Amino acid sequence: MDAAVKAYEKGAYGEATSSLQQAIVYVNQKKSETLKPFFPDTIGNLKGEKSKVDNALYNAAGTMLHRQYTNGNARCRVQLALDSPLMAQFGSYINNPQMASAMGLQTRRVNGTKLMFKEKDQSVIMIYNNRFFIQISNTRNLNEQQVLEVLKGLNFEVLKNFK
Repeated sequence: MDAAVKAYEKGAYGEATSSLQQAIVYVNQKKSETLKPFFPDTIGNLKGEKSKVDNALYNAAGTMLHRQYTNGNARCRVQLALDSPLMAQFGSYINNPQMASAMGLQTRRVNGTKLMFKEKDQSVIMIYNNRFFIQISNTRNLNEQQVLEVLKGLNFEVLKNFK
């Protein structure tokens, strides 16, 4: 930030912009590390692989990270995004049942929170606390109940306490 201010004061606006963008990357990296405990090591009989941060998407889509869960042939990918434009896009689907239905999405509630479930590929789209975009996708050999159990097994306390 100091480098950005100094560059700005010198009139080096390109350098100032670059320094600010780098600062945003550092902040998003720190946020990602804070959010990793959202993904438990295991959920039911599914074992989590290493959590991954989607670095390439930092500037375009806010903070994004994911974790793959597997057990034999069963698998799913859980993705978490913070401060993402995806929330505006999918928020309209979640809040408009007709639009959701046209896309093959069905409304469900888990622990009082509304989500969209797509039966065709057993995927979930959810916006939590008007701030976090959560998606469970790339499911294989899991039924609806098992996918919803994955969702329930995530550590939402991490999100509740995130500042």
